[in-house]
Amino acid sequence: MFFDRKMSLINFSSVFQHLYVLYLEMCVDKNPQPHLVPDAIGSLYHLKFLRLRGRIHDLPTSIGNLKNLQTLVVNGYSCKLPQETADLINLGHLDARYSESLKHLSKLTSLQVLKGVYCDQWKDVDPVDLVNLRELTMCSIWNSYSLKNISSLKNLSTLRLFCERDELYTSPFPSLEFLYSCENLQKLWLKGRVEKLPLFPNSITMMVLWQSRLMEDPMPILGKLPNLKDLILQEAYKGKEIMCSNNTFSQLESLRLYDLSNLERWHLDTSAMPLIKGLHIHACPELKEIPKRMKDVEEKLNMVELYKHM
Repeated sequence: MFFDRKMSLINFSSVFQHLYVLYLEMCVDKNPQPHLVPDAIGSLYHLKFLRLRGRIHDLPTSIGNLKNLQTLVVNGYSCKLPQETADLINLGHLDARYSESLKHLSKLTSLQVLKGVYCDQWKDVDPVDLVNLRELTMCSIWNSYSLKNISSLKNLSTLRLFCERDELYTSPFPSLEFLYSCENLQKLWLKGRVEKLPLFPNSITMMVLWQSRLMEDPMPILGKLPNLKDLILQEAYKGKEIMCSNNTFSQLESLRLYDLSNLERWHLDTSAMPLIKGLHIHACPELKEIPKRMKDVEEKLNMVELYKHM
């Protein structure tokens, strides 16, 4: 169901007392002020899925009454999550950009997916209690922060990390050495400058390196990952040559090379990438020729697929 701003005047509890799924659209109008979510939303006790969209200032404290809520998504501007959010004992999926501390988040022990958290908020979270967290997306990462405690998330399988960026400067990642301790990590996105690739866990099956601007060829390290099947490199490397040695990329099935503006040569040894099925190269103007064996690989991949991963 979809509602506009006028629905704030309706008695939610009497009209929609058995509502399980709610999409609440805070309609954009000429009023520049953020909209307030109706306090009465806390009376929808049966609600399991709630998506809010628009210019939302904050959520009412009554949201803590939604004990059956499993998914909370807030699309749009940063909003304030009240402390009562920690009372959502069945919440498994939280996707919102919040403007305040998240120190109460550790109480959400059922949480499996957490998106939209800022790095300076993560420092207030004790990840030891988030025993069920499997997917984490963190943005606005600065080099001065430590990400080490992410390794405490023993069941983490999907991790997206985005560095802070303005028009003139992209902050490099802080140390990424903790990644090697994430033994169950399968899918990894890194957006931002990486000064040096760390060692990665062997569990990785998919990796996206975006705007990494590496000075050293990443292939010798990435090629050793025994379960890597899908690799995307976009603005990831500033060098002129990549080398894929024998017996590397043993499980790789798809490779995307985007915006590698300096790349001139690609050396591919005979036994490298034996299972490759898809290749897509875009905006690599200096790469005049690809390895002969790769000319037989169908270019089934397209740019749309890249952004599905982001």
